[in-house]
Amino acid sequence: MAPQEERMNVASADLENLSSDAEAAVEHDEIDTIPPSVLAYAMMFSTQRDQLRLSSVSRLLHAGYKDFRNSINYFSLLDLAAELDPVGGQYYASESWCLLLMRVLLETRIGNIRGMDFSPMRAKVIETLYDYIKDNSEKPDVNGNFAPKLPADAIDAFSNVTHFALPEGIVDWADINRLADLCPRLERLVISSLNVEYLFKTEPRHVARIHIDVATSDLAPEPCPMASFDILLTAILGCTISSATIPVILVIYFARHLRSSIELVLVGGLLVADAVLAVANAGSGIERMVSTRPENATLPVSVCYFSPYVFMFAFCYQTIGLMTLAVSLERFVAVFFPLLYVRYGRYQGYLIVTAVFSFGTGTYVAAIPLHLHVQDPVSAFCFATTTLNPALMKSLRLLRFATVTLSIILYIPVVWKVYQILSDKSMNVGSHRQMARLSITIGLTSLAALLFVLIPDAIIVFDLFGLRQSFHVFTYSINLFKGVFNLLVYTTKHRALRDTLRRTICCWKQNRLGSWVS
Repeated sequence: MAPQEERMNVASADLENLSSDAEAAVEHDEIDTIPPSVLAYAMMFSTQRDQLRLSSVSRLLHAGYKDFRNSINYFSLLDLAAELDPVGGQYYASESWCLLLMRVLLETRIGNIRGMDFSPMRAKVIETLYDYIKDNSEKPDVNGNFAPKLPADAIDAFSNVTHFALPEGIVDWADINRLADLCPRLERLVISSLNVEYLFKTEPRHVARIHIDVATSDLAPEPCPMASFDILLTAILGCTISSATIPVILVIYFARHLRSSIELVLVGGLLVADAVLAVANAGSGIERMVSTRPENATLPVSVCYFSPYVFMFAFCYQTIGLMTLAVSLERFVAVFFPLLYVRYGRYQGYLIVTAVFSFGTGTYVAAIPLHLHVQDPVSAFCFATTTLNPALMKSLRLLRFATVTLSIILYIPVVWKVYQILSDKSMNVGSHRQMARLSITIGLTSLAALLFVLIPDAIIVFDLFGLRQSFHVFTYSINLFKGVFNLLVYTTKHRALRDTLRRTICCWKQNRLGSWVS
């Protein structure tokens, strides 16, 4: 026989002897001769059945039993395995099962239990137990008088539980909601991986996902505030890009020297989209760095959706791809359909930019009903990827991916045509050469979109090389580099824009110098 089994048999024999000795002591009025330490030992190592047997011997033993029960702050169903077996055991939570469990729990001082382990159960139990407590602590009898099986404060037996191990059997969202009412101070929840998978698949927001890994990766690009370095990097890039891009945009749209450069109207719209993305990253990054709220603070989706940063990120997801496509399409028409391009002017460019920006804003407004009454908690920092409806977020990603891909495809024949023009000496003159160089300059926009938007989006959307989870946060900084690239290309390669900027800066310096001298 194993040593452990021998010790258990010895302990059982000791308890039998102790119970017999206690009964004999009562008969001879010698109950006070049982030392408290021996009684505590008996209660600690005996089964629930033996504890009840001892407590029925005398008032002193019953008081000792109560003291022992009140000292307990952790409860496991394994403690009642033998008693629960006749009324359902670990496979069925009947009314008798619930009543027996509650009677044992209520023998402990109300609110004293801090931990509970229901993991042995292989059946649905939380909702059943909750409903039983509610029905039998408030239900009136046939005459309208209350005759509950449980005291009115029975539910308070769970009031201070901070650690709860859920059953390994089925756990659904009804159980989770009941548990939130049962244990309002719950801090740690133990749940099996199968039940986590089941909960995600039965949640309407995630029902379209094949596997929980897809759900968690989609929901967790920013499950908590980014690391300090990432926040600092995006904030610095955002401030730098926005402060440099906004003046260039103003020059493009308001400088009279650029009115003949009609191709810059769409380029200006693209820079506006880059600037909005930069402002969103700068503002949200600074807010997160100076925020004093705890990292685990939450807000409902219905509140976070109206954060200005959520709007700006949703706006940029659409407009960056659409404006890149518009720029490529404009160059495609200019190269292959020059007679049609003759009809194109600044007015048509403004219409395209207005249509793209209206679409980006209209999509956000149209999606308000999807978020208006959603009370699911998300990070109080209101990350767009966790705030936006998963289907909407996926649609925005796919839209940007599709538009950037199409813009690159459109530019491939443009590059080939430009190459032919530059390599043909008979065409390598005057306006042909100028148009070719302009197309190359604008074509670098598609190159920037490929490097800083399309490739990162492909990694996120298709989980290339398994990098989706680790690469997610870094994509925010990479997307910002597209704005840097575009700004450098147009301010250095586009001659008219470069000369106008130089003239504007010189005039500004002269005016400043004149004001200081005077």
